[in-house]
Amino acid sequence: MPPIIFIHGLNSSPSSAWELNMKWENDYGHADANEGISSTESFTGNTYSWAENQPYSNVDTHYIDSYDNGDDSIIELPERLIEYNSYTPNVDLFAYQYGANNHVGIAGDDLESFIQGLRTHVDSISSYQDFNIIAHSKGGLVSRHFIELTDGTLDIDRLITFGTPHFGVNNSAAGDLDRGEQ
Repeated sequence: MPPIIFIHGLNSSPSSAWELNMKWENDYGHADANEGISSTESFTGNTYSWAENQPYSNVDTHYIDSYDNGDDSIIELPERLIEYNSYTPNVDLFAYQYGANNHVGIAGDDLESFIQGLRTHVDSISSYQDFNIIAHSKGGLVSRHFIELTDGTLDIDRLITFGTPHFGVNNSAAGDLDRGEQ
């Protein structure tokens, strides 16, 4: 089974989009540690202090701490893959977070660093193995930037997107919504 990377959309996070929880808070230009992080809670074996911030290019800021399976009536896709398809967080199932209000290009470049970091620090990922990406909304644009502009085609087998504005957004219709005219 190919490893999978889940990528959230605009103004979101891995937790709110996919119920993949991390000890790093999604901030604008960097990730903030919500608590102290031990060497067993990072890909590199590094430790981090509470409130320490790191760039999203640091692979450790994407380490999955837990997945929320509290509501049995709704099973998110990552949980389904973990529970029924033998995927394991931080082994072959990953979440990539980026500053949700940051530029697509910056997030795409950091995605490249994240994938290189996985290849370096995760034993189950070989140097030639391709990833599948499942992305929502802006996460699809981030993925496309990585694939199309940074030679990401060498790393990605499949890209699956949900609600991604691949052809842009027609703002003319939105402008008509609050004119108060009939």
